[in-house]
Amino acid sequence: MSKLIEKTKQAVSYAYLWKRKYQQPASFTKTVASQLPGAVNMCTTPLEYYKIMLGLQNGEVLSQTDFNYLTHLKSRKTTDSGGMYMKKGGKVKVAFGSIAGEHYGSYVQLSADNRNGIIMFVNERSQTEPQIKSLAYTLLDQIQPQTFTIS
Repeated sequence: MSKLIEKTKQAVSYAYLWKRKYQQPASFTKTVASQLPGAVNMCTTPLEYYKIMLGLQNGEVLSQTDFNYLTHLKSRKTTDSGGMYMKKGGKVKVAFGSIAGEHYGSYVQLSADNRNGIIMFVNERSQTEPQIKSLAYTLLDQIQPQTFTIS
């Protein structure tokens, strides 16, 4: 287990049940949480995640060429490539992750240059995936109208 995971305090997820918040807390061991798609919000903060996104493109983690290669691989069924969905002709990158039954969810939508966008981590997820995306899109459209995608 990495030193980072050992020191990390994991967010606990909660359900909104019976019109009362913070019911049925749920969590995983840190080793399991660090391996689950959609669990990024259990081991990082939105600012840390943003720094990861920057590092994937500025040469700290990947070169721009490697990042473009990773995010533009041809897929037969979706635009998912390298863990992100590239939308609007590659101008917007999108990712949604959740853990069924555990109330965690993360939604990221950033412009290709990382200058505008949203990184939304939730650990009390009574909303559906479309509801979370709709809320995020409403905010995004106010930040940069007609730049982002509803899905």
